[in-house]
Amino acid sequence: PPIPSSGEPEDMIHEVPLLMRTDSIGPYFELVIQSESGYAPGAEPISICPGCGRKTFPENSERLVMVETMWKRADIFFLTSTLYIVITDRVHQALLDLGATNAQFSSFNAA
Repeated sequence: PPIPSSGEPEDMIHEVPLLMRTDSIGPYFELVIQSESGYAPGAEPISICPGCGRKTFPENSERLVMVETMWKRADIFFLTSTLYIVITDRVHQALLDLGATNAQFSSFNAA
């Protein structure tokens, strides 16, 4: 890496050319998803630890299923018990209209 003229590493941010052109990057935002679906039928927790709140699920509860009763009316949400992000058609269309990059969409057939 380049060494700043002062010799101080914290001064690198002022001398590295890529970081000096701030008009070519950002602003960037973090998308924090705060909602999740309800549980799939038959995948509700079988126990919850009273001390830490950890949930124990039946085997095969991490399946990709989405039925109407699971939807809590959020446009972006996690599919409960998985890390899959689900979006409604409204959000899908908005992202397409914006020309959003680095996103791949797959149709998700409910149940």
